[in-house]
Amino acid sequence: MINALPVVYNCLRTFLTVKQHIDIVQLFWTDQSILFINFSTGFLLFLEIYFMEQRYETFSKGMGAILIAYTFVLIIVYTVSFFSPNWNERVGVAVNMRINIATLLVLIVLGLIVFVISSIEIKREVGTI
Repeated sequence: MINALPVVYNCLRTFLTVKQHIDIVQLFWTDQSILFINFSTGFLLFLEIYFMEQRYETFSKGMGAILIAYTFVLIIVYTVSFFSPNWNERVGVAVNMRINIATLLVLIVLGLIVFVISSIEIKREVGTI
């Protein structure tokens, strides 16, 4: 949430300085910084899994691979969108909004899975009969 503050401030600045009517929600969801926020948060989630205890070794390797792939794909998309002039016009505003919202939803789902799995504590007790 704190990462989204620069995007919110940028949208508010644009909204207050432009004399014509603009859709602030559309302006927020088409900002390219959303992709940057998503891939940096995905990498931080990968680091959290990396330092997780080794009791979930299979989960850590699988989810780590998914998060690294997610991060690299978003880095590529962010780089292309950042250095491509008129990215919103080429891709389309609706598609750009869908990309940003979908990547955020995927990140939330992956984060919830990591949180649930890391908070489960499985204890085996071996006792005498």
